[in-house]
Amino acid sequence: MKKNGFTFVELLIALAILIILIIILIGIINPTALVGKANDSQRKRDLDRIRKSFEEYFNDKGHYPLDVVEWNIKSNCKTPIFNPYLNPWPCDPNGEPYFIFVDTNGKTFRILTNLENKTDKAIPVGWYDQGNTYQVDGYTTDQVNYGVSSYNISWNTFTLSANCTLECYQLSAAGKCNSALAGCNDAGGIVSCYRNPSCESSCKVSCCGAGCN
Repeated sequence: MKKNGFTFVELLIALAILIILIIILIGIINPTALVGKANDSQRKRDLDRIRKSFEEYFNDKGHYPLDVVEWNIKSNCKTPIFNPYLNPWPCDPNGEPYFIFVDTNGKTFRILTNLENKTDKAIPVGWYDQGNTYQVDGYTTDQVNYGVSSYNISWNTFTLSANCTLECYQLSAAGKCNSALAGCNDAGGIVSCYRNPSCESSCKVSCCGAGCN
């Protein structure tokens, strides 16, 4: 007589197959990446909402809001601090405020954030090639990679890091950091170029001097 049901060994095999399928499915779906993309979508929506509210404020007042320091404070997240233009005030999904900058005359602004998906198409091409030598409003490319701004400026305008000078320096094969008044180019890998008299890695560039940034 044939017995109905599964044997213990058959159950173990079925369970093992189920576990393998679950592991494969998790690998395909990658829930962490999905959460990151959802957070990035929220960041983009928030920055767009803030930009629009700033433009509405400008239309009413003739300048962008000047008291933005308060909006860079975590305790003001989700509060009516910018009512009626934007209520409540949005903050990053990680609970921290977005980086907001308005010039002293209220004529330009930048709002910056850091997307979790480093391959997001909204991140400018070559963004991470800048290193820490060049920054946006004091933040490195590892700290911010996406933003919005008033229409009269670009959000991703780079400036030299505060600890980097305009002069060129080079690290010789002997390990000495020497002034390179005529400029410096890393072509061939013979020397390394820096914008700091101590040849600090945070100020390393591929080229400096005439024809370079």
